[in-house]
Amino acid sequence: MPKTALFVIDIQNEMAGEGFSTAIPHPERIRATGAEILNRARNAVDIAHKENQSPPLELVFVQHEELPETEGELIRDTEPWKLVFNPREGESVPAEKLVVSNFAGPVSVTDMTIGR
Repeated sequence: MPKTALFVIDIQNEMAGEGFSTAIPHPERIRATGAEILNRARNAVDIAHKENQSPPLELVFVQHEELPETEGELIRDTEPWKLVFNPREGESVPAEKLVVSNFAGPVSVTDMTIGR
């Protein structure tokens, strides 16, 4: 297993997708830069696989999730919750980050173990 990882954290439709209410400033830059970084990382992995070598890095996707009762936008299985960049077959399953509250005490985060 590689000792290097590229974490793709919270790049979801609500923040970086087109036409969503809470999009960050210049989301097109995030999408373009993210696509370029992912393409380079995936190319390195593909080359290693073609040469029967271990990949030089692991790609890890982290996905923010809110509970329906929090009235947040990032509710599981909704369009705002979906990732802008999806893991492809063979990449790590998204580690889901469930945030109960950012203001009422400690943030509760689910187990972020990388699955295959």
